[in-house]
Amino acid sequence: MDHIYQVSAEDHEVGTYIIFTGDGHFQSVVKYLIQKLGKKVIIYGVTNATSNRLKDVATEVCEIPAPEEVIHSRYQMIVDNLAYVFDHENIIPSFKSTVAAVARRNEMPEDEVAIALQEMLEKGLLYRKERRVEFNRTVKVLAANWDALIDAGLWQP
Repeated sequence: MDHIYQVSAEDHEVGTYIIFTGDGHFQSVVKYLIQKLGKKVIIYGVTNATSNRLKDVATEVCEIPAPEEVIHSRYQMIVDNLAYVFDHENIIPSFKSTVAAVARRNEMPEDEVAIALQEMLEKGLLYRKERRVEFNRTVKVLAANWDALIDAGLWQP
């Protein structure tokens, strides 16, 4: 905080301060910058972890979802993909192909989708099963546990 006070006293050309914090202790410096110096202050904080007092005094607030929320937001995309695959028997939904398809369709990193998909398997929302692809050849594919997805609020029949 001291550094912000020092910069504001020395550099009068700065018109906007962008502060990455959710800590309510920054409320006084934000008030000072806005009320005393007429500056614009934008706060970036984590959703549900940013002080309400800090949000109240800032010029603008941008909330960033926590990493867990980012991963959980991928669940619905995966469910939508599996619902589509369910109606198309020619598609073989392996772990890897599902990750690639969801990431490509939603323009996001594959690692985020892979983490979410693994979590869904561990929670029992999805499971792996054997699927015959040729006379004597099977592969492991993903399948939805529709009842668990309904209970989790991720699917409505």
